[in-house]
Amino acid sequence: MPPQPPNHRNLQCRLTLGTTLGVTPGTISRWHELGLIDAVTADRQGHTLYPAGQQRPSPAQITAARRPAGHRDEDLLTGGQLAARLGVARSTVYKWCQLGLIEAVTTDSRGCHLYQARQQAPSPQQVTAARTAAKPQASA
Repeated sequence: MPPQPPNHRNLQCRLTLGTTLGVTPGTISRWHELGLIDAVTADRQGHTLYPAGQQRPSPAQITAARRPAGHRDEDLLTGGQLAARLGVARSTVYKWCQLGLIEAVTTDSRGCHLYQARQQAPSPQQVTAARTAAKPQASA
């Protein structure tokens, strides 16, 4: 019989750990890739093994881990969060960004734009001017 990893009885596969933490095995893999949970070794089939007794990361830890390293301590919001704070639709925030009226600071690991929490809504006049400037001009 091949040698077992040290303390093999205290190690779990991602399915078992996922069941323990109430998430899917894919979530366990993502959390490991983000550095939120530890992995010790791989079993004979090459599957990653995780120490038993790990805690489920908090939503704040997960959000921070998805951000680029240089932005993890900043107070940033997703487009949906910013939209809720400003009382507009999420699509409105994305349109403002496309028009250059607000600026996304960075994107997270999923490609979602992140905005400064103190971001203010552009005025209606700014929106109108940006839309006018973005329209293609008819050739004479």
